[in-house]
This record gives sequence, C-alpha cells and structure tokens, in this order.
Amino acid sequence: EDESRLAQFRNNVVEAERTAVNEKLQNLPLYDVAGKSLNLTDVVPKGKYVLIDFWASWCGICRASIPSIKKLGAKYAGKLVVVSVSDDRNKQAWLGAVAKEKMPWKQYQLTPEGSKALLKQYLIQGVPYYLMVNPQGKVIAAPTNAEEMDSIMSAIK
Repeated sequence: EDESRLAQFRNNVVEAERTAVNEKLQNLPLYDVAGKSLNLTDVVPKGKYVLIDFWASWCGICRASIPSIKKLGAKYAGKLVVVSVSDDRNKQAWLGAVAKEKMPWKQYQLTPEGSKALLKQYLIQGVPYYLMVNPQGKVIAAPTNAEEMDSIMSAIK
C-alpha cells in the first residue's frame, strides 16, 4: 500500500544484489593519507585475497578489533592483504588513531560522497564492517569477526 516504501525496498534489493557474495566489489571514492582522491576499486590489490576493514576512530568496537586484524594479517602474510577504510569526518582524528594503533596496512578515508555511497551501495548501517574479496575482485564474504575471517582464510587452498 505504501508505494514509496515499496520503491525504496526494491531499490535496496537491487543494491544488495550488487554487493552480494560472488559480485564484483563496488567502487567508493576515497582519500589516501596525503589527501589524494582515489577509488576503492583502484586501491584493492588484484591477484590477492583482501580484507577490507570499514572502521572509524570514534568506534570502540572497531578499535578493539585492530589487534585481531593485525594477527590475522600476520598469520596470512603473502596470502591476505588488509586495507582499512575509515568513515571519519575528522582527518586528524583518523590519522591520530592510525598512528596510535600502529596499523601497518594501507589506510584510506571515505570522501563525503563515499560515506553516502557506503550507506546506499553497501547498505551498511554502521562500523565495523568487513568485506573479503578474492583475487578476481569479487566479494567472497562479509564476516562479522576475526574468527570468521580466520576460518574463511584457513579453508582457502
């Protein structure tokens, strides 16, 4: 009966299908630590398994998960690349958290447009949010924690 809600639901289904398992990674506009504009699809290495960690400096759960991600990255070094994408609006808070947490992998910040696209394209309601991408650039999982990530990686030959 509510045509506008039905239209939104149908749009959400279309967007969700684009970011489902076995679909190509969707693009998001980003900044690197120097402020250069980039795209998510350009910074995710090809030919490797990649864990994309969507996080923010103000997110306690995100910060608490960093040691587990470090361990996972070390355990699967050479097989898994970690890339972090922050949804911070404050560049200094973001870079300060990266330095404090000693995150050794590549770091990016969503542009304002990228932050909106994250909600629209990936239907993400909050961080932390993780995506695992295969060497062909397709999403293989959206795990909820490091144990699940480890299980996925250990099953890969």
